[in-house]
Amino acid sequence: MPVKPWRRPIFTETRTMKRSILYLEQQSWKGGAQQVLLNVLDALGEDFRPIVAFPDAGPFRAHLEECGIETLTYPLGTYRPGKKSLGEMIAFAWRSLLCTLKLTYTIIARNVCMVYINGPRSLPSGVLAARLAGRPALFHLHNILTRRCDVLLVSWFARLASKIVPCSNAAADSLLKVRPGLQSLTKVLYNPVLNLTQGISSSPVRLHSPITIGMVGRITEGKGHHVLFNAVSKLDFKLRKSCRLAIIGAPAPRSREDDSYLARLKAHAKSLGIGEQIFWAGYQIDMEPFYQSMDVLVVPSIGTEGLPMVLLEALQRGIPVIASDTGGTSEIVRHEVNGLMVPGGNVGELAAALNKLLSSPTLQERLSRGARATLDARFSPESFSLAMKGFAFELCPLSQAKQNLRRGTEVAKWE
Repeated sequence: MPVKPWRRPIFTETRTMKRSILYLEQQSWKGGAQQVLLNVLDALGEDFRPIVAFPDAGPFRAHLEECGIETLTYPLGTYRPGKKSLGEMIAFAWRSLLCTLKLTYTIIARNVCMVYINGPRSLPSGVLAARLAGRPALFHLHNILTRRCDVLLVSWFARLASKIVPCSNAAADSLLKVRPGLQSLTKVLYNPVLNLTQGISSSPVRLHSPITIGMVGRITEGKGHHVLFNAVSKLDFKLRKSCRLAIIGAPAPRSREDDSYLARLKAHAKSLGIGEQIFWAGYQIDMEPFYQSMDVLVVPSIGTEGLPMVLLEALQRGIPVIASDTGGTSEIVRHEVNGLMVPGGNVGELAAALNKLLSSPTLQERLSRGARATLDARFSPESFSLAMKGFAFELCPLSQAKQNLRRGTEVAKWE
């Protein structure tokens, strides 16, 4: 999906007097959580001046700077997926302490009224700095925590937040099962998707081949690319030969694990005899041409997903979906209504689902209609924006007179 440009001027004579929100990002390249952050910035930019902190330089940070948004660096360090060594855990704790001190100074010096934390890696330093500065903190959780040490750490620090906003019930449950007392702080808010009127075609169009199987997302082992390749290799011979795979995404920057996985994937595809049928598109800003070429989107995750943005974007476009029955995915995909669900990591079940869908134009059309009917007001940008404004003004209240004026303005917009 193309990155939505910032729609309002940031540094104007009136805006410089506004209170600031400090947004903490845990990575500087664009993924699903960063797409959601753009929606948050758009929702709150009219009332609060944004300052976005990043651990390093990267394309997403550069994009925000081009849009006139102030950024700064805090020493969180680089991210490595997977299990961490004791040395890495100690280094992270030390860096989080340094981040806490720098962020506390920034909050006080820049008249920050709230800290928005966009991911669990930024949570310890974010909530500690907010507490030291006497400011509220909002924690936006986009994924499901599975490793016990992660769950215990995040749930402990999450209790210091003023508001917890998970992207799905499954994401919320990963915290509440460990610490039920967080229920009073927690409000589930589904991710928004653009309206179909905003340049999105209502029907998928095949551009390159008779059958295009798409997969979108970071190239990392938990996403299950190898599961998809194994399943495609088991399709009926004639159907397999007519398939083309479009793999859109790239390894995380500076991730040796992801780079190694990509190299193994390419070798594995060649050994399965499907290497020539795969188009490796790499990281893409404008996803629309790729969505238009897909006959089916596959989300074969072997881990857990909070609520993949790619899933919502495909359903919105009427693209049939085959997805692992895991995490927040099962809250949106209804088997044989708007997609097909398969057990995560089960190659045979995924191959059977692909054979079933790609061999039945009637099923494709039925799922396509069901997909378009899935996304109701819970996923609208308007609902998301109103909810985010509600959270912000709950945590950073205006004077009563200004609140009354805002309420009148919001009511007028919907009348």
